[in-house]
Amino acid sequence: RVQPTMQLQGVKMNDNEDLEREADVMARKAVQQKPVRSFIDNRKPVNKALVKTIQNKKNSLREIIQCFTKKQVEERAYGISQRPERKGASNEDNWYQAEKELIAEEIYKSRQVEGKGDERLQNWDDAVKINTFRGKEYEIKKYHLIGFGCFNSKYIPFAKKLDINLPVYFNKIGENGALCDFPDDEAIYYINNVKTTWSGKHKINFTGNGHDEKKYNLFKSYVKAGWKTALNPVEVDVKAEKINNQADAYFKIKYNTLDKDNVASDHTATLSKQGYDETKKGGANYNVLGHETGHMFGLDDEYEATNFGYQTDHYDLTEKAFGKKYADDNAKQDDNKNLKSIMNEGTEVRQHHYVTFWDAMVQAIQTQYPAVPAPDAPNVHQDWEIV
Repeated sequence: RVQPTMQLQGVKMNDNEDLEREADVMARKAVQQKPVRSFIDNRKPVNKALVKTIQNKKNSLREIIQCFTKKQVEERAYGISQRPERKGASNEDNWYQAEKELIAEEIYKSRQVEGKGDERLQNWDDAVKINTFRGKEYEIKKYHLIGFGCFNSKYIPFAKKLDINLPVYFNKIGENGALCDFPDDEAIYYINNVKTTWSGKHKINFTGNGHDEKKYNLFKSYVKAGWKTALNPVEVDVKAEKINNQADAYFKIKYNTLDKDNVASDHTATLSKQGYDETKKGGANYNVLGHETGHMFGLDDEYEATNFGYQTDHYDLTEKAFGKKYADDNAKQDDNKNLKSIMNEGTEVRQHHYVTFWDAMVQAIQTQYPAVPAPDAPNVHQDWEIV
């Protein structure tokens, strides 16, 4: 009596939620009458979003298995392919099925450790919801909250990656007050400096601490293990992108032979020959280019530009991420404590220097899960930590 309502990879199926619930009830009754043949019953909800991702992206399989070791997924996928009910299933379907089962088992193991017993059907529901979150991408363009910061952020859960992109234009003579053409080799050096200075210095991890587990079932302690396996750690990749049309750039950068380096509120910047020379010395010397890029990411000066102990523009976000004591020690203008900081006169990119990336990532998630907090997504700041 069940008629198909859709077709997925050539297989006809019905995605009616009422029938899904009815089948769940019947499955639970069946489980009470006889043992379950495999870890998870054969009837599985379909994560259409992630299946579509698999179909559309050639490299998606390599990215998806990052959740577990390649050997783990290969062995499970082969075992799945040998099941009678999987006859005719594609390799992609088997890989996808393997990863979902591994996530469900991670939840199951944690639940058993806590003495919660065998609740396999609920575990499967949890795993599907986690994979639904992982099957999406979360992007925000022209992120701006504090200071002069403006950049693009894209969080890709199944790749465990946060991409930060800074579109810049290098001025020619006469453009925006430029006194000379920006040298090509110095433009290349700047692009590379952004990457080496800001990429991979810290990671962002799921904690789930922003959701009350008494209220949100998907964030109970035994389910968090599944989330952590699926999402952690998030690698942060930062890059500047050279834009040929200055109208599309977020910052327009000019070059001079003096010692003036700055970023202005009109999203123009000046980099000097002296600034390049100091940066190229390496070691513990002042990374001028990295410092000015920090302003483009929304960070304030941490040297005593105004007066001792002055709260920086990023103080509030730092306090939100790490607490008041950390913010007092790290996000105030204080040469005694912050001299080695990239936003002072040093080269250290500290944990709190990722707070605008962290905030942009959460804001991007909230564009698709606007309820704060959401019942089925880690979409509040305290669900994530910078490590």
